[in-house]
Amino acid sequence: MGAGSMRAARRSSTLAAVLAVVAAVCLLWLPARADAILYDRLDPEQNGTLTVSLVDDGVGVEGAELSLFRVADISSDAHFTLADDFVAYPVNLTGLDASEWRAAAQTLSAYAARDGIVPAATVSTNAEGAASFGTVSAGLYLVVANPVEVGNVVYTAETTLISVPGLNDDGTWSYEVVADAKFSTEPAPTDIVVRKVWADDDDAASDRPQSVTVQLVGDGSVVDEVTLSSANGWQHEFKSLDGSVTWQIVEKDVPEGYTVSVDREGATFTVTNTIKTPPNEEKPPAEKLPQTGLLWWPVLPLLLCGAGLMLFGWYRRRAHRGRS
Repeated sequence: MGAGSMRAARRSSTLAAVLAVVAAVCLLWLPARADAILYDRLDPEQNGTLTVSLVDDGVGVEGAELSLFRVADISSDAHFTLADDFVAYPVNLTGLDASEWRAAAQTLSAYAARDGIVPAATVSTNAEGAASFGTVSAGLYLVVANPVEVGNVVYTAETTLISVPGLNDDGTWSYEVVADAKFSTEPAPTDIVVRKVWADDDDAASDRPQSVTVQLVGDGSVVDEVTLSSANGWQHEFKSLDGSVTWQIVEKDVPEGYTVSVDREGATFTVTNTIKTPPNEEKPPAEKLPQTGLLWWPVLPLLLCGAGLMLFGWYRRRAHRGRS
């Protein structure tokens, strides 16, 4: 191989190595920029419609009573702010994933039941399992259902939060929202466990209160309350409860500087207190609810990678012509 060919080969190898590094940086940069998503703007002044369906294996569940509460306003960039009867509750609606949205729904539902908040509307599902709430303003809605027995099966629809408008698969907003309710047919537990979790750092541990009080709410009435502390391992079990009653847990007085989330899994209620995020450090809305599908943050690194590969291809062709 001649000296010219060897130099060309070295230059080609060097360029390939540089481009490999650029490509690696691009790939590392992509997930790191996942928080820089640009959202489609929505119109918070535009009304929409909301229909919730309860269907089991293609068959509608008729007669389920669904209550609708408007819990938050929605901004043009898809941020929620608690509103109306829910404005004072220390519940976070920013940067949540799917499980955290479920816990937020359960938490707000328990407060609504305990404090006797009147729903904006109550509708029963029809023969197709659909409950139409008609025209509603833009915002975040809480849907709470009473258990219903159909053919010796008791259906309990999961309490859920639904955004109006909702998000289409193509990243556009839909003001005609149709949501499918998840449900359970398991019997209600008669023994339930409540446990306390602190979601903060070690530096804040010394500032935590020595105890908290949680309330046992049955069909909207407080029937018992218990103090959780290190003395009982931040845990308590309520036994021999009436299985026909809807049981919920509420933290009576949320510690200053914290938000609260109550998540139920089976017969266990986990009460989590999280340090409030400073306003200038708030996370953007999570991809689960709601989120546009238009992600602009990958454009720049992908263009850089593409340009680099085009440059490499041009150089290889030029070097090949030079050797011919």
